[in-house]
Amino acid sequence: ERVKLLGQRSDVKELYKTADLYLHPSYREGLPVAVVEALASGMPIACTDIRGNADVVRDGINGILVAANDVNGFKNAIVKIMNDSGDIAKTNSEDAKVFGVAAVNERMFDIYFGQEN
Repeated sequence: ERVKLLGQRSDVKELYKTADLYLHPSYREGLPVAVVEALASGMPIACTDIRGNADVVRDGINGILVAANDVNGFKNAIVKIMNDSGDIAKTNSEDAKVFGVAAVNERMFDIYFGQEN
């Protein structure tokens, strides 16, 4: 009764405002856009410690990384986030800017045209 699976939505920004935390128990990711969206919204995040997610979430700083299939790890992450005084529960949307359109376009331009940062 406390968990709702809503499917694809176009009002994600509004939904983030009503949520307590963001869980992302994925097995495979490239660039996890949904995790970046949650980070940008300031949501505390608990997600699997896999490529993609681990590139975005800094464990213990802006979220918690949990091993795939670790149900107790997710439970512990939820409890920690909900009991946290604000260190993890208040993520920094500045972290998400690294994955924003402008930053990605600039990096891709550098890659394609051979200029290194």
